[in-house]
Amino acid sequence: MRSPRFGLCFLVLALFYTIHGIEGQCPALAPDMTMTKKDGSRLYGHVINWLYAQKEVLCRLKCNMVERCLTYNYEIATEICELNDADDENDLQETQGFVYVDIKKPSKSLGCFLDKGVDNSRPFPQLIVNYREAIDWHDLKTSVIDKCAKKTKERGYTYFGIQFYGECWSGPDDDVQYDRDGPSTDCRNGVGEEKSFMVYQVPGLKQKKVM
Repeated sequence: MRSPRFGLCFLVLALFYTIHGIEGQCPALAPDMTMTKKDGSRLYGHVINWLYAQKEVLCRLKCNMVERCLTYNYEIATEICELNDADDENDLQETQGFVYVDIKKPSKSLGCFLDKGVDNSRPFPQLIVNYREAIDWHDLKTSVIDKCAKKTKERGYTYFGIQFYGECWSGPDDDVQYDRDGPSTDCRNGVGEEKSFMVYQVPGLKQKKVM
């Protein structure tokens, strides 16, 4: 017979995955996330919270559940977990005993919105780059969405929209009103068609209130 201890452990695990599971999977790493790890490194100047975690995977779980967390530092000897709201490797330094992990959260989809094309009143004020000539129609995420997210982040903006399959639009947060012209149904495979934006939020940043 199985021991009562085994049954108790099973119930605890079942409850954990019921509360925190992502489509039946452990939230340590969601299906659309990747992870890079650098032993002997620590990111400085971006800690938003810290806690004790007996294992590094528990630190990863916490980062995954905190919206602003993009990366974390974990010190094995002290079991200290530091959650970071940035992934700028210019602030990465060699630090013995630490491991730095970038869990590479995907951009957050905010929905499909109309663009009426009114001059000086566009949902996004700037066409950052046009990827139409280099689209991989079998991988729009890598060839368009991820590239647009990177360009948006480099400029310090929070939101971006994909229009006409490969146009990357963004702008300063105060000038963006992505819901200005109302919702649209003309978005496919993560990108907007003509006169529509598929809108995303750069991971780790605070979401803007929709008017």
